[in-house]
Amino acid sequence: MSSTGSITKLIGRVKAGDAAAAQELLARYFRRLLGVARAKLHGKYLGAADEEDVVQSALVGFFLGAEKGQYTELHDRDDLWHLLVKITIRKAQKLVKHDEAQKRTGAPGCAEAGAGGSDALEVVDPRAGPDLEVLAGEEIERLLGLLGDSQLRSIAVWKWEDYTNEEIAAMLDCTTRTIERKLNVIRTIWAEENPA
Repeated sequence: MSSTGSITKLIGRVKAGDAAAAQELLARYFRRLLGVARAKLHGKYLGAADEEDVVQSALVGFFLGAEKGQYTELHDRDDLWHLLVKITIRKAQKLVKHDEAQKRTGAPGCAEAGAGGSDALEVVDPRAGPDLEVLAGEEIERLLGLLGDSQLRSIAVWKWEDYTNEEIAAMLDCTTRTIERKLNVIRTIWAEENPA
């Protein structure tokens, strides 16, 4: 491997928005993360989504976060691997939780298959249409833009990704109480913008 291809250098290039570096990291980690996702999903049938979707979602989330400067404590291959595993596990858990909730509530996306009282479920593609995805993305960007501060934006994104306050505090090298105060600031800003 050339020195320009070292993981540490690739991390720096990804943080700078280098698509070629992101592609190289994708090539190096995709298969390993696929194993992590597969283990977490335990062979569950989740309709249109599978372990590849989990890994793609995790990597896209990582690349976007890195470009926005969210991972300040990310410096070498060990940091990167631990972070990618954590994101992948969370994405897999979220997918399973979402799928199980849909099955329990009979929400759109799940319907009984066949006749004769079969308990088999046919899972309809739960992904939103492109227009809804664009609107949701725009709304998320708008809400994050209201925060103004990059640290507040990072905390909000991490909470959406189901990180605990303790994990966020560790990533930002501060106390859990500091994170709780910042989350209250975020809630206040958003409540003022969207009064009930």
